[in-house]
Parts: sequence; structure tokens; C-alpha cells
Amino acid sequence: MQIAIDEILIKDGRRELDKSHVHELAESIRELGLLNPITIDQENVLIAGLHRIEAVKALGWTEITCTISSLEGLQAELAEIDENIVRSDLSVLDYGEMLLRRKEIYEQIHPETRHGGDRKSEEIKAKKIRLDPAKSFVQDTAQKLKVVPRTVELQVQTAKNLTPETKEIIRDWDERLLDPVIVSFRDGKFYVIDGQHRIAAMRKMNNGSEVMAVCKVYSGLTYEQEADLCYKLDKAKRRLSLSQSTNALAESGTDAEITEIKYLVEHCGFVWALGKSRGKTGEIVSTRALINAYHLLGRETFIRFLRLLQNTWEGVPRSLTAAIISGTALFVKTYETEMNDHTFLSRLSAVDPDEINRRGRADFSTGNVALRFARVILEKYNGQRGGKKLPYRFKG
Repeated sequence: MQIAIDEILIKDGRRELDKSHVHELAESIRELGLLNPITIDQENVLIAGLHRIEAVKALGWTEITCTISSLEGLQAELAEIDENIVRSDLSVLDYGEMLLRRKEIYEQIHPETRHGGDRKSEEIKAKKIRLDPAKSFVQDTAQKLKVVPRTVELQVQTAKNLTPETKEIIRDWDERLLDPVIVSFRDGKFYVIDGQHRIAAMRKMNNGSEVMAVCKVYSGLTYEQEADLCYKLDKAKRRLSLSQSTNALAESGTDAEITEIKYLVEHCGFVWALGKSRGKTGEIVSTRALINAYHLLGRETFIRFLRLLQNTWEGVPRSLTAAIISGTALFVKTYETEMNDHTFLSRLSAVDPDEINRRGRADFSTGNVALRFARVILEKYNGQRGGKKLPYRFKG
């Protein structure tokens, strides 16, 4: 059947065109004609054959031979993937992403094949009806690719393990632009300081096998010096977030202020997680709020502030949000000489940190987060009968 090319609907999200493949196809079609029709569904949506369409358009064709499939939705997408995945010119990144998408679709269509998925119902088992179960994703894919199942398992796992950074390196790969991998030789072992993602990308493009890489090796560095070098290299490339750069400085010990903040935080019973939350008691994830609190309060008052946080809520994660840290620091700075630590402890410990977070977020009178939360803390401090009340002294 012939169809006008401009009547074919091409959905968004398809794999990018390979222009060199389109050119090769066009030359082949010019000489031999179109050997394999494209596939569309009953509403003229393309299932398979985008490169063939672009090739014949380049030859000036306005119509193309097609096969109409009854497949729809996921079945149609699976058919498209099955046509493309057997091609030898796929990049390792396209192949991996296609394999993961095939797994996702296949297990949606055949949920009984998913590990821990649907099984035969007890009613069917009771009637002893014999069923021919669908093949597992691995078995079905291995058969289509003509490889052993273990190969598919390894390819899926490798594709899952690729980090966004590694994917970006693979996508923009150009050996001419690569810097040497920076390595430290210490205690008889080689430690990669800079280039982990490049190594992962090179291994992926080499089918998971070991690779040779150009390296610059430093000898005699201590762990702290390695951390400092990592910080300087990453900073030069402008890749570090505040948490990452602070962590590198804390590990290297080269920044006196960061080293002191980390020491004081740990001395008061906390762990400075620097953006890597594990949800544990006493874990302070925020970086900027804690550094700002140190600058606002100075060393001695910062210690007082940390002890108040620890003694009041005993390190409950909800009490260590950036907003509560900022609000408590502003409260302590404002009422440093007027507040009573025992009163703060007895009154604020009776308040659930979730209430402070909720009330602070609900205050839309100012964009200053620290001020909004400091106001809530002041209200709770003054909330009980008796005792000296603190006047409102915030600027705003």
C-alpha cells in the first residue's frame, strides 16, 4: 500500500536521526528501490521506518510503501524498538536506553514475567488449567538479538548503572578533547582523583571490558592533599556545588573556617552531611544555612546555638532543616543577651519541629526565610504564662 509521506504522523520522543545512516539508505534506495516498507498503525502513526522516510524524502519522493499494523500503544512501541535494536550502528548509549525501555514495556505487557509480579490466580491453579507462560524479558530479548541470556542481563545492568555524567560524556565523546585522568599512587595503590566518569564511559563503549587511558600520576600525596587537588581541579572546571566544594575543603583541611565549623558541629553531637542526607538523627544536611549561622553568630555564640538545637530537639531531622537553622540563628543573635537558655529549652522542646516548619512556610508577609521562622520561635518562646517576655526586636 502507498501512503503520502505528509499524511504520516511522527510522535515526539523518537530516537534522534542518524544523518549518515539516512544518506546511506538514500543511496541504497536510489539503486535498489525500497526493499522494506515502513510500518504505521491504523491512524497513520509511524511505528517503524523514520530513517527510510527521511531517505526517500531526500530523493524527492512524496509517497512511500507501507504496512499497516493492528498494533497500538505499547505493542506498537515495542515493535519499533525491536526493529531498531538489532541494528549494528546504534551508539552504546542509544542501545542501552532502548534496552531499558524494552524491558519496561515488555514487563507492562507481560506483568507475570516480572520478578515478584502477577502469578496465576489460585482459581486457575485449582482448576489445574495448563498455561503457556510468556517468556521472561531476558529470554525473549536474547532470542531476538541471537545472544545468550547472560549477555542481556549484563547489558541491562550496565545501562542501569550509567550515571547522568557518564551518559553526557558518552553522548559528546571526542577523544581529541580528553584530558589525562589524574591519579595518585599512594600506599602501593592507584587512586583516581579526576576522571572516574571518563573511565566509566570508556568501559561502557568497550562493552564493559578494561580500557587503556592516558593518566597523569602523582606520587607521595597524602589523602588530604588528594582531596585538596580534587577540589582545585573541580573548581577550575566550575562543576562543584557549594556542598561538594565545602566537603572537599573539609576533607583537605586547607580552609581554616570550614575545618572549624565541621569540628564544632561534630563536637556538639551532630554530623555535617554536606548535602548527602541519610535521614539519620543528628544529621545536618544544609551547607549554606550553617555557614551563614557561623558568620552571623561568631564562634562562641555559634557553639551556644548548636547546643540549643541539640538539647531542645535531640537531633531530630525535622529540627535541622535549613529554615529552622536560619531562624534559630537569627533568634539567638537578636536576643543573645536577653534570652534564657533554660527557658528556650523547656518551651521549645514541647513544640514539634513540624509545627515550626509549617507555620514558617505559611507566613507570606516577607521573603526573608530566617525572619519568618525566627518569628515562630519567638512566639513559642513567649507562649507560656509567666516568665519574662521578649519584645519584638527583629528588623522586619
